[in-house]
Amino acid sequence: MAIFYRFCVPIVVLCLPMAAARADDGDDTLRYYLSKSSLVVSGKIVEGPRARILSGVIYVSLKLKVTKVIKGEADGDILVGLTRYRSKDEPLPEVMKKPGSVILFLNKGKLNPEIGGWVGADPWFAIQPYNSVLERSLARVHAE
Repeated sequence: MAIFYRFCVPIVVLCLPMAAARADDGDDTLRYYLSKSSLVVSGKIVEGPRARILSGVIYVSLKLKVTKVIKGEADGDILVGLTRYRSKDEPLPEVMKKPGSVILFLNKGKLNPEIGGWVGADPWFAIQPYNSVLERSLARVHAE
């Protein structure tokens, strides 16, 4: 038993600061994407996604049933337009191909002058597959 305390406990104690540093690094990334967005929500895609590809840019439109607002104000269904860059031979990301649960990083925009709507805050990160850990972490970082 003395060997356990002599070798294992110091190893665990040495590893704890590294785990904390990784969480801080991740929090900086989440803070950055939260700062770029006026609305961050999770929800279920109820219409679409409909994708158009023009000159290496994917244009996606969808309707989202908001289940949780992480930052900003929204309720019910929202209309969303997203863009993402890709090479000609690259397939569409799965999250842009079929209805499902997602987390969106958005800013107010105009999809259609009569309708209004939201647009992606970032062409790379605006749409993420739903992940409960990401959702909780974003809420925690936003509340800080």
